[in-house]
Amino acid sequence: MFNQNFVEKHSDKIAIEEILADLIPGFLKNKTLDLKILNQALVEKDYEKFKKIGHNWKGACSSYGFHYLGEVGKQFELLAADQDHEKLTKLMHSLPQYLKNIQLEYPTSSEPGSNELHS
Repeated sequence: MFNQNFVEKHSDKIAIEEILADLIPGFLKNKTLDLKILNQALVEKDYEKFKKIGHNWKGACSSYGFHYLGEVGKQFELLAADQDHEKLTKLMHSLPQYLKNIQLEYPTSSEPGSNELHS
Protein backbone atom coordinates (compact mmCIF):
# COMPACT_ATOMS: atom_id res chain seq x y z
CA MET A 1 0.00 0.00 0.00
CA PHE A 2 1.11 3.53 -0.82
CA ASN A 3 2.72 5.39 2.09
CA GLN A 4 0.17 8.07 2.96
CA ASN A 5 2.93 10.18 4.57
CA PHE A 6 4.97 10.28 1.35
CA VAL A 7 5.25 13.80 -0.06
CA GLU A 8 6.53 14.53 -3.56
CA LYS A 9 9.49 16.85 -3.83
CA HIS A 10 10.43 19.03 -6.77
CA SER A 11 13.91 20.01 -5.63
CA ASP A 12 16.49 19.03 -3.06
CA LYS A 13 19.88 20.03 -1.69
CA ILE A 14 22.21 17.09 -1.15
CA ALA A 15 25.58 17.12 0.57
CA ILE A 16 27.87 14.74 -1.31
CA GLU A 17 30.46 12.75 0.59
CA GLU A 18 33.94 13.29 -0.80
CA ILE A 19 34.46 9.58 -1.40
CA LEU A 20 31.38 9.52 -3.68
CA ALA A 21 31.96 12.80 -5.55
CA ASP A 22 33.43 11.23 -8.71
CA LEU A 23 30.61 8.69 -8.90
CA ILE A 24 27.68 11.14 -8.72
CA PRO A 25 27.50 12.21 -12.42
CA GLY A 26 27.28 8.57 -13.54
CA PHE A 27 24.85 7.77 -10.75
CA LEU A 28 22.48 10.57 -11.84
CA LYS A 29 22.84 9.59 -15.49
CA ASN A 30 21.78 6.06 -14.55
CA LYS A 31 18.70 7.38 -12.72
CA THR A 32 17.74 9.32 -15.87
CA LEU A 33 18.14 6.14 -17.92
CA ASP A 34 16.03 4.26 -15.36
CA LEU A 35 13.28 6.84 -15.85
CA LYS A 36 13.24 6.14 -19.59
CA ILE A 37 12.89 2.43 -18.88
CA LEU A 38 10.16 3.13 -16.32
CA ASN A 39 8.27 5.39 -18.72
CA GLN A 40 8.11 2.48 -21.15
CA ALA A 41 7.12 0.16 -18.30
CA LEU A 42 4.31 2.59 -17.45
CA VAL A 43 2.99 2.40 -21.02
CA GLU A 44 3.21 -1.40 -20.97
CA LYS A 45 1.89 -1.66 -17.38
CA ASP A 46 5.00 -3.68 -16.54
CA TYR A 47 4.71 -3.57 -12.77
CA GLU A 48 7.49 -6.11 -12.27
CA LYS A 49 9.94 -3.64 -13.86
CA PHE A 50 8.81 -1.01 -11.33
CA LYS A 51 9.32 -3.46 -8.48
CA LYS A 52 12.82 -4.36 -9.65
CA ILE A 53 14.03 -0.81 -10.30
CA GLY A 54 12.24 0.44 -7.20
CA HIS A 55 14.05 -2.14 -5.08
CA ASN A 56 17.39 -1.06 -6.58
CA TRP A 57 16.64 2.62 -5.97
CA LYS A 58 15.55 1.94 -2.40
CA GLY A 59 19.00 0.64 -1.54
CA ALA A 60 21.39 2.44 -3.88
CA CYS A 61 19.94 5.94 -3.75
CA SER A 62 19.94 6.10 0.02
CA SER A 63 23.53 4.82 0.09
CA TYR A 64 24.60 7.71 -2.14
CA GLY A 65 22.81 10.27 0.04
CA PHE A 66 19.75 10.63 -2.21
CA HIS A 67 17.26 9.67 0.48
CA TYR A 68 14.23 11.04 -1.33
CA LEU A 69 14.99 8.88 -4.38
CA GLY A 70 15.38 5.91 -2.05
CA GLU A 71 11.89 6.62 -0.72
CA VAL A 72 10.63 6.95 -4.31
CA GLY A 73 12.05 3.48 -4.98
CA LYS A 74 10.07 2.15 -2.02
CA GLN A 75 6.94 3.81 -3.39
CA PHE A 76 7.58 2.24 -6.80
CA GLU A 77 7.65 -1.19 -5.15
CA LEU A 78 4.48 -0.60 -3.14
CA LEU A 79 2.49 0.98 -5.95
CA ALA A 80 3.58 -1.69 -8.42
CA ALA A 81 2.50 -4.42 -6.01
CA ASP A 82 -0.94 -2.76 -5.92
CA GLN A 83 -0.80 -2.14 -9.70
CA ASP A 84 -1.75 1.47 -8.97
CA HIS A 85 -1.17 2.90 -12.43
CA GLU A 86 -2.60 6.32 -11.57
CA LYS A 87 -0.26 6.97 -8.62
CA LEU A 88 2.75 5.55 -10.47
CA THR A 89 2.00 7.93 -13.35
CA LYS A 90 1.75 10.90 -11.01
CA LEU A 91 4.99 10.02 -9.26
CA MET A 92 6.81 9.43 -12.55
CA HIS A 93 5.75 12.82 -13.90
CA SER A 94 7.32 14.63 -10.93
CA LEU A 95 10.75 12.99 -11.18
CA PRO A 96 12.33 14.70 -14.24
CA GLN A 97 11.83 18.11 -12.62
CA TYR A 98 13.19 16.81 -9.32
CA LEU A 99 16.35 15.44 -10.98
CA LYS A 100 16.80 18.69 -12.89
CA ASN A 101 16.48 20.79 -9.71
CA ILE A 102 18.79 18.82 -7.42
CA GLN A 103 21.45 21.06 -5.90
CA LEU A 104 24.63 19.15 -5.09
CA GLU A 105 27.03 20.36 -2.43
CA TYR A 106 30.57 19.02 -2.67
CA PRO A 107 33.28 19.27 0.01
CA THR A 108 35.65 22.21 -0.59
CA SER A 109 38.62 20.56 1.06
CA SER A 110 40.01 17.08 0.96
CA GLU A 111 41.41 17.48 4.48
CA PRO A 112 39.95 14.96 6.92
CA GLY A 113 37.39 16.49 9.21
CA SER A 114 36.57 19.39 6.90
CA ASN A 115 32.85 20.06 6.92
CA GLU A 116 32.88 22.98 4.48
CA LEU A 117 30.68 22.46 1.45
CA HIS A 118 30.20 24.29 -1.83
CA SER A 119 27.68 24.01 -4.63
